[in-house]
Amino acid sequence: MYPLIMRVMADFQFFSSFTERDVGPMFFQIPGPPETEIMGEESDYLIEDFREHHSESSVHFEITLSAAKLKEAEKAGLEKTFKLKSSISTSNMVLFDAEGKIAKYNSSLDILQEFCKLRRQVYVKRKDFLVAKLT
Repeated sequence: MYPLIMRVMADFQFFSSFTERDVGPMFFQIPGPPETEIMGEESDYLIEDFREHHSESSVHFEITLSAAKLKEAEKAGLEKTFKLKSSISTSNMVLFDAEGKIAKYNSSLDILQEFCKLRRQVYVKRKDFLVAKLT
């Protein structure tokens, strides 16, 4: 299992920003809208306001908390409070192989080895093309 942690940038004064450079599996595994997962009971909201600044390739939430709630969240740990950490199992990795067929991989090393074989073939073809172009 590999841990997945969203990057947290906080200025520790009532405002925090959560970003993830690449939209990865963690973003898509959120069981509902972020506000329903984090805001809690209506009488005891953790978040006062939040804004979303996403693009096709990145995730960016900006949240506003009261000073007391920010201290509470920091004390409990931002990763735990905002559910920013999870893990993925590597025991069942089923992917498309280089030929476009479904294949089961036992380790990430198996995936890399197949990828490297394919990339090497492409590099050889490219080198041959460039050498032929120069001569």
